[in-house]
Amino acid sequence: MLRSMPQAFQLQRLLRLKEALLGSEIKFGKPRMIPAEDWMMDLEWRIASLERGLCIDGDQRDK
Repeated sequence: MLRSMPQAFQLQRLLRLKEALLGSEIKFGKPRMIPAEDWMMDLEWRIASLERGLCIDGDQRDK
């Protein structure tokens, strides 16, 4: 359990970053920061990798 805690913190940090990027578009009508497509894909990959490492289903997280 202690081994997975840093990964869980990292996952939450990346999810908040993604939410901040996508949420600003909803709130202000346009993104405050426009991430490069490859940067956003890297963010998605890191989130998915951490979820796999923690045995979390991405669909389960969204509920």
